[in-house]
Amino acid sequence: LSPPDLEKAKFHSKKAFELNQNNHTALLNLGVAMGKSGDNRNDVLLVYLAGEKAAIINMADDITIGKFKLLAGHCYKDLNNHKEAKTKYEEARPYFEKHKDNKISQISADANYWLNQLEENYKTVVDKLSPNIKFV
Repeated sequence: LSPPDLEKAKFHSKKAFELNQNNHTALLNLGVAMGKSGDNRNDVLLVYLAGEKAAIINMADDITIGKFKLLAGHCYKDLNNHKEAKTKYEEARPYFEKHKDNKISQISADANYWLNQLEENYKTVVDKLSPNIKFV
């Protein structure tokens, strides 16, 4: 397998978005490609925030909405805005927790994957906000 062509992915995701301004899938793909390309984190954040709004408008599934919130949280974390990162992680958590024990194994696996990623990053952000408070 060859590595993904991130520039092509960005180009096609932008085209799909131009055709439909509420295409949350195009925005998710664009944000991921931009993030992996090392694009400006503020720009990536704006894509994820727009995608979150579009996903809510489109009544996307919970895990997709949670991913937008989680990935926006990662951007805030990378920008050292730990307060906003913490907020986004807290907003994302219920979307994943709702499905962590789903009877459909793929949904449960996805929810748990994203929830684990959230918890790892959440602890880091909380530690940055309250460096003198230690978890026991």
